[in-house]
Amino acid sequence: MPQLDSADVMATIRDHLLQTGHWADPPADLAPDYPLLDSGVLDSLGLMRLVAHIEERFPIRIDDVDILPENFEDLASIVRLVHEKALVE
Repeated sequence: MPQLDSADVMATIRDHLLQTGHWADPPADLAPDYPLLDSGVLDSLGLMRLVAHIEERFPIRIDDVDILPENFEDLASIVRLVHEKALVE
């Protein structure tokens, strides 16, 4: 499997959140460590949509056991999860 580019993964997830999430601030303010869950940018329905988007965009499967707050707390943790899942696929 080809190596996933971190910048591409980050940009894809970030763009998805800007289009579908509860983000009203300037796009530049959505930093890799911004608390997505605690701030309400990512709610339960948004999380399921994000998981579906990630699975469509990247050659990975996110299992139910992977849907934990620590894996979706911010952009950086989501990118890390995508990379981890790509390694085992």
